[in-house]
Amino acid sequence: MQDDITTTPDISRGIIVLILPEVTCTPAPTKNYQVRATTASIGATAASKTVEGQRQSQAEPISVAWERSADASDANYAILPKVTGRQWFDATAVLTGARYYRATMTSPGASGITGASYTGG
Repeated sequence: MQDDITTTPDISRGIIVLILPEVTCTPAPTKNYQVRATTASIGATAASKTVEGQRQSQAEPISVAWERSADASDANYAILPKVTGRQWFDATAVLTGARYYRATMTSPGASGITGASYTGG
């Protein structure tokens, strides 16, 4: 994902334009599940009837959170408040020096993924 993030300085407006590629959730595979209760006094019960299901809902949205590095190193990131879209801008950008930007994408029931992009200054 690192090469897919675009950061473009717009000096005339004093902003950095932040763009992620279109992101979609891949449907979770169907799995077979059984439930079994266990207690200290009784032990394990018989397994339930096998049912098919999916681990997560496919309708869950993907959330995006953007962060900016404190300086020209790929470290010391701070969250950009209210900068949450796939295409957004950093109106508090430091336009006189280099910075890294990164975006974290998450969705309920799924692991998040983070990528970074360097913006020269």
